[in-house]
Amino acid sequence: MRPKKQILLVGSNEDRLGILAYMLQVNGFAVSRAFSSAEGVERLRQRRRDLLICDLPFDGAQSVLDAGRQANPFMHSMVLRGKLDAWEGCADVEIVRGICAEELLDRVKVLCARKRGPKPYRIPPVGVQIEEMLLRARRA
Repeated sequence: MRPKKQILLVGSNEDRLGILAYMLQVNGFAVSRAFSSAEGVERLRQRRRDLLICDLPFDGAQSVLDAGRQANPFMHSMVLRGKLDAWEGCADVEIVRGICAEELLDRVKVLCARKRGPKPYRIPPVGVQIEEMLLRARRA
């Protein structure tokens, strides 16, 4: 059996985080919550997470995302925003808060299934020349 994906929810609205945490737990994710950016940064340093969902204003979200990237560069991140504005590049996915729960859950599942970063280098089998292996990779 696969281990549950670890998700950290960071936000200041306890009710909204509670509903989101319940929805994710029912669907098989291990969820923990932080109610401020400082608490979120501390939790990211304590334990490795697979996904960070941040529901904070720009400054708080940026500090949590930066700390998350330093703690685990392979962790995906999602930012929930109140409106569309021009602060892009912070997270892998930026979502307006008014979307339906099914769409949010689908995006979380996709982010947890993907692996971030380049594919790992594979050692060639014994007896296979590296040039041959590169030619095979180019043909495929």
